Amino acid sequence: MITDNHPTPAEESYARLLEENWGSIPEAARALLREAWLTAYDQFMVHNTCNSVEEVNEAIERMNVAAADFADRDREFLAAVVRAMQAAADSLDPDDSETVVKYGAFRGHLHQYYALGSNMIAYALLDDEERGPGPFCWIEGMSS
Repeated sequence: MITDNHPTPAEESYARLLEENWGSIPEAARALLREAWLTAYDQFMVHNTCNSVEEVNEAIERMNVAAADFADRDREFLAAVVRAMQAAADSLDPDDSETVVKYGAFRGHLHQYYALGSNMIAYALLDDEERGPGPFCWIEGMSS
């Protein structure tokens, strides 16, 4: 087990993007980000909890409603967040169950956290036609 976890350059870039822009984005966009972060965190970073498909889809629906009224500038920023989160996910080995990030969570879990969060935000930014019919579940191995 490895306990010396350091952020990757992609993770640092993602954190910097948020730090530099947090004060200039509207509360609705911040709420959307918090919804994605909390859902992904509960799913992959807390060792004794797991969201159901319905809970994830409810969070996605709340995000879809919030995103409906975003200005182009906010959508562009959130798209940049999606790209930065996905880059952070891609910078981590999804199979790393050796490097401890926090109690009960490894870098592989952190990869999944970034991936789910970025996918939820990207999905919220789609219009209804792009989303298609029915709920969509971003969690591998789960079906609705």
